[in-house]
Amino acid sequence: VGEPVFFMDQTLAVKVKSAVTRLEPELAVSLREVESADCIVVMGADPINEAPMLALALRQAQRNGATIVVLDPRPVSLPLDFIHLAVAVNELGFYAGLLVKAAVDQTAAAALGKGAAEFYGAAPDENLADESRREQISAVIRALRDSRRPVLVCGTDIVPPQVPGLAADLALILQAANKKSGLFYLLPGANAFGAGLASDPQRSFLQIVEGIEDGKIKALILAECDLFKQFVDRKRLERAIDQLEMLVVMDYLHTETVGKAHLFLPTATLYEAWGLFINQEGRLQIARQAYKGGLPIAESGGGDHPPRVYGAGNPSADTRPAWQLLADLVDKNTAAAADRIFLADIIPEIADLPSWDDISDDGVRLQSAANADLRFKGQNAFAIDKDGAGGGRLALILVDWTFGTEELSAYSSCLRELEPEPCATMHTNDADAFQLQNGDRVEIETDSGSLEILLRVTDNMATGILVIPRHRKLNWQILGTGKVVIGKDRINKVR
Repeated sequence: VGEPVFFMDQTLAVKVKSAVTRLEPELAVSLREVESADCIVVMGADPINEAPMLALALRQAQRNGATIVVLDPRPVSLPLDFIHLAVAVNELGFYAGLLVKAAVDQTAAAALGKGAAEFYGAAPDENLADESRREQISAVIRALRDSRRPVLVCGTDIVPPQVPGLAADLALILQAANKKSGLFYLLPGANAFGAGLASDPQRSFLQIVEGIEDGKIKALILAECDLFKQFVDRKRLERAIDQLEMLVVMDYLHTETVGKAHLFLPTATLYEAWGLFINQEGRLQIARQAYKGGLPIAESGGGDHPPRVYGAGNPSADTRPAWQLLADLVDKNTAAAADRIFLADIIPEIADLPSWDDISDDGVRLQSAANADLRFKGQNAFAIDKDGAGGGRLALILVDWTFGTEELSAYSSCLRELEPEPCATMHTNDADAFQLQNGDRVEIETDSGSLEILLRVTDNMATGILVIPRHRKLNWQILGTGKVVIGKDRINKVR
């Protein structure tokens, strides 16, 4: 039996693990604390689409006089005035380091030790900034220098693997300059922090697929996971699933993966049972049971009579949380004490709680996740990777939208009405070079097939990139993963 895998993509697993282990309690801030910041630098994040509540917190901070800065290549839009530095993905670390170095004196970094001093020295100087950005950068440096409560917001989706750790180091240097700085990570999902704690960052679902192909894996258990929604290579996935001798799927949704199952076990939703999750600030919280249902009489009794098996439970109350079903499959005790012992090995704070009921509505801030030994080890994050786009090629960035890409919303008819038509976005200069215009329909060709999509052209983004949403109406999986570049000859206007 192999170790459980929580992430489809190993690179994402590495970035989440980095965020979890670098979020020291003294740096972590809540949304309420973001609202009281006086300068906020957002790195590789699109708050409206990735974290709408954060966008509201930024708006409140800006109303209170804060300067809001966004370092992101995408056409970010916010309901407030902000400075947008549309730098490329591979320039995020370079410009973030440049801003903090110019705003903080070297003595502050030296006070944190030799490693911090070397880290500070490796950061780029202000005069290395692109000439076209000098005015914006000077304004950001002044705001950071004058701030007393700066906050760094760091995404984990499009950023390079070294950037989450870099953000923590920069926040520490700001703190050493007598600033009450904070750090706020955007993580990919409601309990990504918990998954990051429990996961091995060197493992991903791709390794499972390879094991199936090699004949080493014969059976697979999926707990509330729709592979066909998440895995990037559909054809390869279909071949691997067909090769399995046993596929067990546990879910409360009728997903495409459920339809492939040899054995399907229905599960209770989080709020029909209870559960734990850890939010982005490292706070352990409990989702209490709001409803305990069973199958309706119409189904459990054949439509005309309750089942003739009597007991204290609900009629045909077989639907249980996925964790209980997993425990039963491995013949483990499913009592609350057993799962507390297991989780305490990962989250030591749990051992100090007499019971789950001792977790208040505010939750428990974890102290044990962070690792201070990892400080100031990522000077290479300042380097700009020259590989990728250019010369008539665009670097692909796959993104999430507020509506249309989130899995649960796809099952809601009212939310579907709010979905905009999926579109690919590129800079005006790139569109001119490709002889394309705003509103064109284009066909993007890949080795796995073609994708037809509406084109949006704008100026408020970086050049050399193509932004496409992971929209439910798009077969975006054919675009691949990792560093994908698309040449001019593969983007054609539909006549």
